[in-house]
Amino acid sequence: MKTLFIDTNVLLSFYHLTSEDLEELRKLVALIDTTKIELVLTEQIEDEFNRNRAAKIADAMKKLQDARFKIAFPAFAKDYPGYDELRTLLDKAGKKHAELVETITEDAIKGDLKADALVADLFQKATVIPVSDEIYLDALKRVRRGNPPGKENSLGDAINWECLLAKIDDGTDVHLVSEDKDYRSQLTPEFSDFLNHEWKTRKNSERSPARSNGICSSKTCAIPEASPPLTLLWQGCSSTQIFLPSRLRSSYKLLGRTIRWVGS
Repeated sequence: MKTLFIDTNVLLSFYHLTSEDLEELRKLVALIDTTKIELVLTEQIEDEFNRNRAAKIADAMKKLQDARFKIAFPAFAKDYPGYDELRTLLDKAGKKHAELVETITEDAIKGDLKADALVADLFQKATVIPVSDEIYLDALKRVRRGNPPGKENSLGDAINWECLLAKIDDGTDVHLVSEDKDYRSQLTPEFSDFLNHEWKTRKNSERSPARSNGICSSKTCAIPEASPPLTLLWQGCSSTQIFLPSRLRSSYKLLGRTIRWVGS
C-alpha cells in the first residue's frame, strides 16, 4: 500500500475542472477502496478547505457571472428586419444566463457540486490526523526557527508537516500531491533537502533521498520506478522547467498519470 498526502491547494483546484476530469479523479477513490492507497489528510487541511471553498467557487464563477447579453444598437438598426429577432434572442440568452447562475449558486450553497461530492468522499475515506496542542506548538516552533515548509507568518504547511511526522508510521514512504513550492528545493526540481533529511532521520526511512521525476513539465512525465522516501507527485512546471504552476489541464494530465502509477 502506498501512502498519499494531498494538499489543500489541490483539493480546492477541483472546482476548476470539468465533469470528465472529476470522473478521472474518482479513480483515486477506487484505489483507496481497494487498499492500494492510504490517503492521509489533516484537520488543518479540512479547515483550510472549508475556509477557502467559497472563495475558490466564486473565482471559478466570476467570468460566467460577469457575462452580459446586451448590445448598444444605433437608432437606425431598428429599421432592419434582423433587429427584433436579435433583441429577442439576446433577451432569452440573458434570462437563461441568470437562471444558470442562480442554479449553480444554489448548488454551491448546498454543497451539491460534483467537486463537492468528490472531496467529501476523499475526506470520508481518508485518515484525518487531528491537530493536537503538541503538534500546534511544534509547528509554531518550526516557523519561528525559520524551518520549512511554509511561508512567513503562516502555520498551515508547518502544521501539516508536523502531523505527518507525528502520526505516520516509521519507515513509511509518503507521496505528496501539491502545487505548493514550499516542499521543494530552491535549487532543483526535487524535494527539499532539509525535509528529506528530516524525514529520513526522524521516521527511520532506509532509502536515501533520490531524484524524483514526479515533478514534470507540461509536455512529459516519467513517474519514478523507485521513489525516494518523500516524493512530490504533483508540481506544475512550465515547459522551460521554471517552477511555476502550469495550466490546470496539464496538471491534471499529470495527476492522471500519477493515479495510474500509484495504482499499479
